[in-house]
Amino acid sequence: MKSKQQFRKHFKNLRNQLFNDFGTQVAKHLEQKATELIKVFPSKCIAGYSPFDSEVDCMPLMDALHLKGLRLCLPETPELGKPLTFRFWKPRDKLQKGRYGINEPLPSSSIAFPDLILVPLLAFDKKGNRLGYGGGYYDRTLALLRLYRKKTIAVGLAFENQKCNKLPFDSYDARLDAILHSKGIIHFS
Repeated sequence: MKSKQQFRKHFKNLRNQLFNDFGTQVAKHLEQKATELIKVFPSKCIAGYSPFDSEVDCMPLMDALHLKGLRLCLPETPELGKPLTFRFWKPRDKLQKGRYGINEPLPSSSIAFPDLILVPLLAFDKKGNRLGYGGGYYDRTLALLRLYRKKTIAVGLAFENQKCNKLPFDSYDARLDAILHSKGIIHFS
């Protein structure tokens, strides 16, 4: 089996191409899935992310969720080795550049504890394994939230073609509960 680094290189190139070809179209499709998402996963607070590089843009979906009255938050990236911190956020709130140049809520925003987290990824497999960038931020965060808040749901946002038959999986990797892509929601058992 290929190493995680080999998978990362392959799927980063693939995602870049998919983003260039279908990025705007997929973001619009996901926006239309807001009602389905909250029907399947009723939530009080949903964490999205500020898209970076060629990640699936979740901002149109976040706008639609806000219009449905849901509380939203975005992550603040800490130093390597620590879990993410989430801060409340609304569309059109001012953001600032954080670690790695990713937009984050201002430090004056209150800390949030989401019960549903929209997760960026490079690839996913049929068991709900996710391949990220290798920093382990989402793995640590999901493990911690699931330890203290048993109902924390992780939904990966992806282009349909980011699916892989089998990804390498380590004991510390946190599995996804579902994937949301342009064709709908895929649940993992």
